[in-house]
Amino acid sequence: MIPNSPAQLPTIPATSVAAEGELELHLLIDGIPDGVSVIDSEWKLRYINDASRQHLATLGMSPPDVLGHEIWSAIPGIAGSVVEREYRCAMETRSTRCFELYYAPLDKWFEVRCFPNKRNLVTYSRDITAQRYRERLAELRQKLSSVLSRPAPLNAALQEFSQVLVDGLEAAFARVWLLNPGTNTLELVASAGIYTHLNGPHGRVPVGKFKIGRIAESGLPHLSNDVPHDPHVSDQDWARREGMVAFAGYPLIVEGRLLGVVAMFSRHKLTSEILNDLAPLASSLAQFIERRQYETTLLAQTEALKRLNQIATTIGAQLDLDPLLQTVTDEATKLVKAQFGAFFYNTVNPTSGEAYMLYTLSGAPREAFARFGMPRATPVFAPTFKGEGVIRLDDVTKDPRYGKMGPHHGMPKGHLPVVSYLAAPVISRSGEVLGGLFFGHSEPGRFAPETEGYIQTIAAQAAVAIDNAVLYGSAQREISNRRKAEEALRSSEERFRRLYDSNLVGVAFFSTDGFIIDANDEYLRIAGYTRAEFEQLGNIDWRGLTPPEYTHLDDIALQQVMAHKASQVYEKEYLRRDGSRIPIVLGVALLEGSHDRGVAFVLDITERKRTERELAAAQERLRQHAAVLEARVAERTAKLQASVQSLERFTYSIAHDLRAPLRGMAGLSFALMKDYKAVLDPTAVDYTNRIIQSAKRMDSLIQDLLGYARLTQVEVPASELSLDEEVAAALDQLENAIASSRATVHVKSPLGTVWANATVLEQVIANLISNALKFVAPGVAPIVEISTEVQPDQVVLHVKDNGIGIAEEHFERIFKVFERLHDNKSYAGTGIGLAIVQKGVERLGGGLAVSSKVGVGSTFSVKLPRTAPVEIS
Repeated sequence: MIPNSPAQLPTIPATSVAAEGELELHLLIDGIPDGVSVIDSEWKLRYINDASRQHLATLGMSPPDVLGHEIWSAIPGIAGSVVEREYRCAMETRSTRCFELYYAPLDKWFEVRCFPNKRNLVTYSRDITAQRYRERLAELRQKLSSVLSRPAPLNAALQEFSQVLVDGLEAAFARVWLLNPGTNTLELVASAGIYTHLNGPHGRVPVGKFKIGRIAESGLPHLSNDVPHDPHVSDQDWARREGMVAFAGYPLIVEGRLLGVVAMFSRHKLTSEILNDLAPLASSLAQFIERRQYETTLLAQTEALKRLNQIATTIGAQLDLDPLLQTVTDEATKLVKAQFGAFFYNTVNPTSGEAYMLYTLSGAPREAFARFGMPRATPVFAPTFKGEGVIRLDDVTKDPRYGKMGPHHGMPKGHLPVVSYLAAPVISRSGEVLGGLFFGHSEPGRFAPETEGYIQTIAAQAAVAIDNAVLYGSAQREISNRRKAEEALRSSEERFRRLYDSNLVGVAFFSTDGFIIDANDEYLRIAGYTRAEFEQLGNIDWRGLTPPEYTHLDDIALQQVMAHKASQVYEKEYLRRDGSRIPIVLGVALLEGSHDRGVAFVLDITERKRTERELAAAQERLRQHAAVLEARVAERTAKLQASVQSLERFTYSIAHDLRAPLRGMAGLSFALMKDYKAVLDPTAVDYTNRIIQSAKRMDSLIQDLLGYARLTQVEVPASELSLDEEVAAALDQLENAIASSRATVHVKSPLGTVWANATVLEQVIANLISNALKFVAPGVAPIVEISTEVQPDQVVLHVKDNGIGIAEEHFERIFKVFERLHDNKSYAGTGIGLAIVQKGVERLGGGLAVSSKVGVGSTFSVKLPRTAPVEIS
């Protein structure tokens, strides 16, 4: 029987008095609130007091489960632990040992003392859990206070706070969420322990959703020491799998204003002392967050004001409009922390007066907007373009004005994603809406309320700067125009003076009442006057210089001058002073600022007229010579065509007549083999077979020659044909060859329609497919792909194979008659098949090309017209 009471301990032989003393001792030990046990030299448990029995009961065990059993196997969790090391050390050294132990099965801390004697080891275990937690909480409070007192950035401080919670309370993980008021969403900013990522499923939690959101919504903490059965824990399978036991979550509230939530999970229970201590810690954290957010906001506002002053200085000094608009866009985008921004600006072309819209972009390439056109006055954009004020939306897609207009009913497909939206009109001092500043972000709630003031300030600064730039630009253009006009006038005067003095053309100043007032030497030469005669006679009557038949031209020119300041250039003749005539070209114009004085430019075209007469004579001689030459060419062409046709008929006739003796030779050879094979020796049989095969090859050659000749002689009337039907006909024709070669043919329908001759087209397609079936490596099954590429005026038919391929230097050679790249033993054939394909494609008015790679395969491409050719006369 295993002893478990004072009466059952048979270890001390004594008198009845001694037995009574031992009984009293055991009763006394049983009353001790700390655990006492006795272990013998064989490490068997001989005695435990009442406190130890209560610990056993917590573990679901009773004294018979452990008394008399070796302690390492009887008591869970102590084999190989500090307990075994210390117990063995005490027995070996016969010295008292004292150590602290966290015993996980009971989730408690103990101070253990060991007292060895010759036979037994007496242990004394005092529960120090509460003391340890008090010490740990005091240390935790001190560390957290230290964290919250250091001038670190807010998120870094919250991360360190979470890590201290995990380390100090041996938690599985701890997290802090901060409220984004714009989206009413809790955003994860700190996470320590077994989970450190911030962008998982719980990175953004709407208020009221999940346990974290419900803590924020209710404003009340949520505490649990039974996570696997807590209905507020959404993933209880995860909790059981990860061994989660306790949860504590506290809202971070200051004066009724929610700032965020702090929460932690633990794999051991949290005592009431810990839970009571966490509430004031959460309150201290909330006050720290409020203070730091206020400091951050104040600092941000200070920096923003400083930046606004810098922006005002920068754009105020910019007088060139395009760089000014870009600077405003860039600076405003950075200030409001947008992903991208745009400035749409209404302007007028100073030259044409045409109104149009410019735009600048920041944070995105111009190509991202170029294909969407300019923004229209949709319900979302209209308030900005009308100058009604700033618009700030945390989620533009949820605004009732969004998506109300076609064709897109929202953002076009492929547009940069915009969720957060901020816009402000740019209004000039006169009240005119110059344009609008627009900013976007792909995440909701990214523009804080203070950004409205920032963007309003920038819009006002931009309006003043744009007004100044426009005024400056107008002044610069006016100055530039004046300079250009002055320069043009000087240049014009210089050119005129050079022209006047050069005497390359006659120049005369005239009055509308009929007199030449002044003239250069060339004009006087044309009119038949010397300089001395002109100065002696005075003004020349310009009407007297004109023969009667040309006076109506002068009257028309004068009318044009009076109406339009200049006349059209016209030809006439002058009567020179000596009575001779001279052909001229004349143009006149009024002088600037005068209504009765003008200038005439006169060009002597005597040489041109002579050249024209000679040219006309030469052209007549050339025409006569060309007519004679055309007649000779036509005669020779007719003779050549007759010779070619005669030669083609002769070739056709020879090829046709050759087939008769070939058929006779082949027929007699077949008869010889059929009737006399038994009496022929092997050599004679072999010779006869060779005669038969040679006759077959010769017949195939003649048939191909006949086909080739037919293509050169016959007419090929064309019509609209379905390529799908023509390919199907060609495949039917080659059905046996496809089956015997185990070929696979893929047709990518629909192939389209072409303008062609059905017989010729079918022969072209069949020859190309036949080539693809024939020229493959030994043992390889042919694979043929037939497809088309439809273009505006033609269809390109591709026939692709997996054959032996063709070297590029042989591309031209393969289309010539009788050209073969391989001997007849390797690949049978006549060497005419591709020549027939090329000739057929030519007769169809198309083109033929090949691309190939040796060992990979070839692709033959046939270009055919889609419609009948247009005849041009």
